[in-house]
Parts: sequence; structure tokens; C-alpha cells
Amino acid sequence: MKALTNSSLKWSSPKLFNDPFDHRLRFVFPFNKDDLIRELCITIEKIVYGDEINIITPTPLSSGLLRIRSIRDQFPKDKFLDFMNAGAIETADKLSIVQDKMNFLYQDYLINSRILCVSETIDNIVMWSHYANEHRGVVLRLQCIDEIDNTLLAARKVTYQTDFPSYLNIESYIRHQTGEDPRDIVEMLHELPFIKHSDWGYEKEWRVFYPFIHEPQRDGSDLWTENRRVFGAAFLGCRMESIDESRVLQTIDTHMPHMEVFKSVPLDDAFGLRYEQIR
Repeated sequence: MKALTNSSLKWSSPKLFNDPFDHRLRFVFPFNKDDLIRELCITIEKIVYGDEINIITPTPLSSGLLRIRSIRDQFPKDKFLDFMNAGAIETADKLSIVQDKMNFLYQDYLINSRILCVSETIDNIVMWSHYANEHRGVVLRLQCIDEIDNTLLAARKVTYQTDFPSYLNIESYIRHQTGEDPRDIVEMLHELPFIKHSDWGYEKEWRVFYPFIHEPQRDGSDLWTENRRVFGAAFLGCRMESIDESRVLQTIDTHMPHMEVFKSVPLDDAFGLRYEQIR
């Protein structure tokens, strides 16, 4: 009722979600330590001894290698490469630590946020049961309206998959570390709120992600106001009590008179619902 009375939508904290993996996904490195050692040594040799280098944004690693490149004739190449190989082994040994630390920071960032969750379907019986008080509640049809620049225009479709997302392949990871192919890590982070396990695919969900970048951690949820025109129609559950139906209709007449209203009715010959317009 608050949504209709205040023309507001509920933005939830990921801490409230019923999926224990939601916003708690971990990036995984799609390579092992031996692969990293081999490719890192190849890259180091290329930067120090290669004819051409293409470092776009110098990093601590590439800055050090460029200094060595400038004096590379002052020491034997084979001894330098042996030294670099030992350094690559030490780096690879810390790969799991780096992955754990990275994921801890990422999850802390993602959890401190608000999410608007909507679906592209009104026909799923399970969704009615889970999110509309076992068919006793209301489903709202929301509208994307370009001219009023409403929040739904920023919604992104959720991707459903069986595996955790990969961070970067080994070539891209090393090129990122050297600054040859710098990546926007925040942009990669913002993919995670839109990935769920394939078992949730029936929800056909879309989301808007809002991180609290400069705000302290807080739990719960928020109701944020939308333009009334975003609220296009209301669908009343097939189990809604008559007294609740009267209250909803009165609220719509008072605050959202432009909305269409439908009553859901179970089909007689199939597992499904039909919708009869009553307003």
C-alpha cells in the first residue's frame, strides 16, 4: 500500500535477499600458479628485452621493469631472468591470498548498496506465491517512460548461469598488472549484482544497482519516490480478501486514478492465470 500511497518503490539491501549467493559471488582466476609463472616470465622478458613495448598506464610492476630495461646491458640476461623467475614463483604462490583479499573487498563494496528488483513477467505462479503474499497481494505493472527519465530506464537484465564468473583470463590479467591493458575494475564489479544461478531463471528479473560509495553501511531497505506515471496497472491476487480488495481500490482511486486494475483468476483447464480488467 505504501507504494501506491507514496508512489514509491522498495530498494532492498542485499543482506535481505533469500539467495545466499546474491551479491556474495566470488571472482575466480581461470588459471593456475604454473600458468601464471610461465606467462609472467614471458611478459617480463618482453618488457625488458623486447623491441617494442606498449604500456598505456604504468604500474609498480611495469615501472620497475622499465627502469631495468634502461640499464639492461649492465648485467647478464640469464642471471636476470633467473632472478625474475624466482619473483614470478613468489607472486604465484600468493595467488590464492590475492584472490581471497580481492573478493573480500569486492563483496564489502557490493553489500553496501540498494537494489531495485523487478520482473518482466506477471504470469509465474511461483512468483505470485513468493512475492505477493501467496496470491493475496498485488502485482504492479511499472512503465519505462523516456521523457520523465525514470529509474527503470537504468534497469539491467539479470544473467542466469551455473558457474561463478571468471575474473580475467591469464593474458588479460598480466596485461592489466603491467598497464598494457588497464581495466576498469569498478565496471567489472558492477557485473556481479546481475548474475544469479540458473535455478532462479524463472524470475526473469531486471535490476537497478545503487552503491553507497560515500555513505556508511546500513541495513534494511528504503522507499524511494517515483513519478506517479511509472505506475501503470495493478493486478490483484486471486486469493485476495474482499476487504483488502476494497482498500486497494480506494487507495488507487485516491492516489493513482490513472491506473488500470485487473483481477487474477485461475484457469479452469490449465496451470495458469487470466486477468479480468475491473477498472
